[in-house]
Formats: sequence, structure tokens, C-alpha cells
Amino acid sequence: MSTSTPVERSTVQRLSFAGAVLFGAAPIGVGLYRAVSTGWDLRLFWMALLASIFAAGVLASTIGKRRSRHQVLVQSLVIVLVGAGVAVGTGMLLGPTEGPDDWMVGAVFGIMLGIASEMIAFARVKPH
Repeated sequence: MSTSTPVERSTVQRLSFAGAVLFGAAPIGVGLYRAVSTGWDLRLFWMALLASIFAAGVLASTIGKRRSRHQVLVQSLVIVLVGAGVAVGTGMLLGPTEGPDDWMVGAVFGIMLGIASEMIAFARVKPH
């Protein structure tokens, strides 16, 4: 029976992971804040939730796979663009009007989720 010691994350990797959690949770936090502050408006929450589910699905599909830096960048760009599109599409379906606000909020949500994706990749422990 072989015993192996777990590989520890460096301080920078731990900080990157914490940043990824914060950036990944920020859209849902904004949506919940909006829902609580208005008392009834759940549009931003649903926009954030669906974009986050998409990003989580993309990240889950790469669990255990070694990816080059280029592949990580492409994945993050896909999360930014499609995540923003999912958020905007959700806002259009739920909102009485479509305007630049939906596009701006969707873009910010997508960018936050893309940054989280990059930070997760940086936080991964590389085997020796």
C-alpha cells in the first residue's frame, strides 16, 4: 500500500482560488441584493443564476483534464461571451423592456465569470 502526501497549494494559489470564489459568486450576490432591496425584482437573480450554471457546466466539463494556457483562455472567453448572452437572453425573457441595461449587466456578469474561470485554472495544483 502506497501512501502519498497531498500536494499543498501555494499562498498565491490559495488567494487565486479565494478570488475565483468571490468573482464566481458576485453575480448571484448582486442578484440577491437586488431582489432584497426592491422586494420583488428577481430578474437580475435569474440572469446571474443561469449564467453561473452555464459557467459551472463548462468548468465541470474540464475537471481532471490538463489544459494548455491557450485552452484555458479560450474557455474563459467562451464563458464571458456565452455567459453574457445567457444573462441577456434571460433578462429579455423576463423583462418588460429590453435596453442597454440588460446588455451592460450581462457583460459584467460574463466578465466576472470569465475572470473566475481564469483564477480557478491558476489555482490548480500542478503535479510534480
